[in-house]
Amino acid sequence: MKKTTRRSRSKLPARVAAPLESGDAWVLVHVEFMGCTAHPRLDSLLHHVASSRDAAIARAKRIYTDPIGWWELYRFTRDCSDIEADEDCGVRPELYIDHRRRVVERPDVKRARARFDSERRKEIAAGVYPDGDDQCAVCHAAQRAAPPAASKRTRAKR
Repeated sequence: MKKTTRRSRSKLPARVAAPLESGDAWVLVHVEFMGCTAHPRLDSLLHHVASSRDAAIARAKRIYTDPIGWWELYRFTRDCSDIEADEDCGVRPELYIDHRRRVVERPDVKRARARFDSERRKEIAAGVYPDGDDQCAVCHAAQRAAPPAASKRTRAKR
């Protein structure tokens, strides 16, 4: 007789969503500079949705952030019936968290841009293009469109 085995129950506890006590949802967004040094752009990515402000801050503090970026924390009202109030709630971040994991009034954009320029210059000097060869259509258009070098050897007239 063949012995059948049963799978044991998962050792991890089941993940149960905690009920939200307030009507707010906290959205954590990561922002950083990208592109080339002549034409950088700010790139933002929604990273996490939390049920409380403290949980969102704790999540941001657990994740490493490069010096060229920071976190923004937005508050949204869940199931808001007032359309105007709903549109106004996510316009500005409630707070910012810098790359050193400190809660700040506003991000140090000048410092982040200077660090971005410095890092990109080092990478480009080493021949590495972090965003690929086509990272900036403006800067690299001349390189792609440049005609091949003319031959130094000239043809003799007959």
